[in-house]
Amino acid sequence: MNHVTQGYNECVLATIAALSDTPIDVIRRIAQEFTGADWADFLFYKSGCSELDKAIEHICSHVGLPPVISHLSSKITTGSGAPDLSGKGQLIFGFNHNGIQIGLHSVAYENGLIYDGTLICPVTWESVIKHYTEVKGYEVFVAGVYPIEKTTKPIE
Repeated sequence: MNHVTQGYNECVLATIAALSDTPIDVIRRIAQEFTGADWADFLFYKSGCSELDKAIEHICSHVGLPPVISHLSSKITTGSGAPDLSGKGQLIFGFNHNGIQIGLHSVAYENGLIYDGTLICPVTWESVIKHYTEVKGYEVFVAGVYPIEKTTKPIE
C-alpha cells in the first residue's frame, strides 16, 4: 500500500486511493465526474448520507474495492483501546476536545500500520494516539474498523 497525502476534507478519498493503490488525482477525478463538484463542496453543500454513500460506492467500484468503505456519518461503534489492524481495511476514528466530539477521520490500514493522509508516512496506532493527543490536544476514540476481504475488478 502506498501512503497518500490528502487535501482538505479528503480523508475518505485518500483512504480509497491508498487501499486501491490508485493515485489521489484519479480518485478526485472519478469523484468530481460523479458528483459534479469539488469533493469539499460536495460534502458541505450538495450531499446527504444517501448521496455520499452512492458517491463512495461509485468511486470504489471504479478502482476495484468492494463497497465497504464507510463515510463518516455511518453507524459509529465507539471503542477504546487499540483496534485490530491485522489485514487491510478502513479505520475511522474520532476526536473529542473538552468532552465534545469535534470530528471523525478516515484512514487506511494494513498489517498494523495506519496510512493517515494528514501525516507524512505510515504510523502505528500508538503514534496516531500520541500525535492527536499530545500534539493536537484531542482525545481519540475508535469509531469503526472495516476490513476488506477482497478486491474486485475495476470498472473501465
